[in-house]
Amino acid sequence: MKKIKNLNKLVIDTYDVIADRYNQEFGDDMSDKEYVDKFLEFVEKGKILDVGCGVGNLTKYINDNGFDVIGIDLSQGMLNIAKERFKDIDFKIMDMTNIELPKNSFDALFVAYSLFYLPSDKIEGTISGFVELLKEKGKIMFILQEGEGDIIIDEPFYPNKKLYINYFTKEEISNLLESFGFKILYLDTRCPKSDIELKNNKIIIIAELK
Repeated sequence: MKKIKNLNKLVIDTYDVIADRYNQEFGDDMSDKEYVDKFLEFVEKGKILDVGCGVGNLTKYINDNGFDVIGIDLSQGMLNIAKERFKDIDFKIMDMTNIELPKNSFDALFVAYSLFYLPSDKIEGTISGFVELLKEKGKIMFILQEGEGDIIIDEPFYPNKKLYINYFTKEEISNLLESFGFKILYLDTRCPKSDIELKNNKIIIIAELK
């Protein structure tokens, strides 16, 4: 892969540009509803942080199911749409690698389609930060792109814009979470459900701090 100095800026700049188009295509998407429901069953009640909330449709779904939820994202374009659509939810612009929120304050973290935008050298530090945010027996859910290695691809909506993707295997993410003291509660994969999704299978994993 060609080395780019600021992969984070590459992703954020792309999402700021495509925010409106993304909202048109995915703003009401509930392709992962069964997995979100399973996650919420494990959490049962309490406060959830949606890490990489995008346009906020799943944040809203979590909120509507009776949870106190905060959504964070680093794309101002995405957050502008989320704030406009869902005015009763707290959305904040924030970097997942340095979340400035009180420690031990969340019953669960929902990390859907966001961790795989980080380069490998940022992953462990980011998960360590997630652990600090969670209460005892806190839950976490990831949705990841399945594969090996990393790549820079054309953004499907705007091929002149680029996205960085860091792929995971089921074994890789399971072993990583276990090394941070998590117990795996659920692990599954699903195929893409539309032509505008990235083509790799998705990994869905739910874990609990021991």
